[in-house]
Amino acid sequence: MKMHAMALVPVLCGVAFVACSGSDSSNALGSGSPPGDDAGNNGATADSGGGGSSSDVTSGSDANTSGDSQPPIGPLSAPSWISSIADSSGKVGSDNGIAVHNGALVVGYWDLDNRDLKFATALTPSPTATSDWQVHSVEVAGDTGWLVRTVSYKSGVVMAHYNNTLHTLRIVRSLTGSPTKATDWRGHDVDTISSAGKQGGARTAIVELNGMLWLNYFDFVHNELKVARALSQTPDSASDWQIHSVASATRPSPGQYFNTMAIANGRIGFVYDDTQTRTVNYARALVDAPVQASDWQIHTIDSWQSVSADLGAQQGMTVLNGLPVVAYRDAYNKKLKVAIAKTSTPSQATDWAIQSLPVQNPMIIHANVVQGRIAVTCINRATDSSGGMTVVRALVAAPASAQDWAVYAPDSGGYNSSTVFNDQLAWEFQDMNAHAKVLLSSGTW
Repeated sequence: MKMHAMALVPVLCGVAFVACSGSDSSNALGSGSPPGDDAGNNGATADSGGGGSSSDVTSGSDANTSGDSQPPIGPLSAPSWISSIADSSGKVGSDNGIAVHNGALVVGYWDLDNRDLKFATALTPSPTATSDWQVHSVEVAGDTGWLVRTVSYKSGVVMAHYNNTLHTLRIVRSLTGSPTKATDWRGHDVDTISSAGKQGGARTAIVELNGMLWLNYFDFVHNELKVARALSQTPDSASDWQIHSVASATRPSPGQYFNTMAIANGRIGFVYDDTQTRTVNYARALVDAPVQASDWQIHTIDSWQSVSADLGAQQGMTVLNGLPVVAYRDAYNKKLKVAIAKTSTPSQATDWAIQSLPVQNPMIIHANVVQGRIAVTCINRATDSSGGMTVVRALVAAPASAQDWAVYAPDSGGYNSSTVFNDQLAWEFQDMNAHAKVLLSSGTW
């Protein structure tokens, strides 16, 4: 999949319908986007799909009722944003994973120009300039650093990423609490997940549970959705992981786009899309340390019987008051959907309340809880390939309809990730100049 320059159209900025400033549609954003990267600055076309509408709130699959009213464009207390360019040394900042470590924002991302994995650490709680970041390359051998996930672990940082030269899922673990150079890291391959003849590199999820690292990812060689559990607190080789398949298919399907993972009720849970069955599914661990497919309970959250569009791709997941929350794309209806579990251990479609929000063609979706309310970040592609960086924020603790949400679009860009820092939303993305940019919300909103 190739990257292309993107023409901008007006999107929502703050609380008004205005064109976002600071963007230049003439900037070419490079080429060579990773496989499996359906959004970001790559000029992917909007999904085709027919009409139909979704209800604001449903249990399980959609009901054919109208829910197309636009959410309010934010209360008067719209968020203000602290902005900084973490890295401007070429085409950088895509395929990123943002996290919080030792009280600071940290970001792992891909350097497209050099095909390297890079890492940036904020030197201040509220970075406003490039000088407020320490940036260095972590791995430079081959074409590496695709589809990065970042997590604070023990006293250091761990990043999962895809190496396109070796076709492997790799882990790099910092050897110090404040890494500043490549020798401060140790890396190893976890699994071979693609080959020269197969697409690879679906985005991995990574979490820590009971002092151990957990991954889930798609294996394009065997067409399997897998989970890997570290057997050591300091894994250094593939033998330090227990790997098993959770779901499989005759062709790439379950979890081939994005994978997300969270901890609910003390156990691992994750959501994935299945393009063969056209469903978005939830997998919940039945035991503390699953080692085989039977250790998981899998059920469908939502479905749409269309062969021309994906349901559930690009999903994000968080936990609110012990309840799993899933945000995902309904490409058929060109909507953003949010499913909130009614129990901490959902086991069937009726255990979810689904809300449909008219954010058109949402891509690269992440879900967080900020100041006690759900905040979903995504790219709003509208009707073309422009990237409106969009926040969809619940106005109440328990949203029940589209009117309980507000939409903000403070910037334009591409591939993004978000997290929570000091109860604020922290958001890294590749901006329209192909630089690594970070936004941090401030105040009560």
